[in-house]
Amino acid sequence: MRHLKTGDIPKFAGCITALGVKDEVASIARDIEEGKKKIDQFSAGFELIWALFERASENNTARKIYEFLAGPFEMTPEEVEDLDLQDFGALCKQLAEENNLGDFFKAAASAMK
Repeated sequence: MRHLKTGDIPKFAGCITALGVKDEVASIARDIEEGKKKIDQFSAGFELIWALFERASENNTARKIYEFLAGPFEMTPEEVEDLDLQDFGALCKQLAEENNLGDFFKAAASAMK
């Protein structure tokens, strides 16, 4: 797995725009910045991933999530889609632990203005 990079921001912004979770991402970024919910990086990542999949199940746009995660997971979107649930969870946890998601979410929220 690689760390999140600047080039991931537009792909992530497009993903959350397509899924219609812009407000949720902005709220999570604000909560992290302001310390409102005393939210840690893992919790923020979990909240966001849950919101993405919840919305994707409503409007059949899960492919956007697989395309975004393919970058940091260093896989194809098809490989991400085919991951065992336990492996997917472990990779999401690793992504959250190894990256500053607060800064990433803020950058993505800014990119969508």
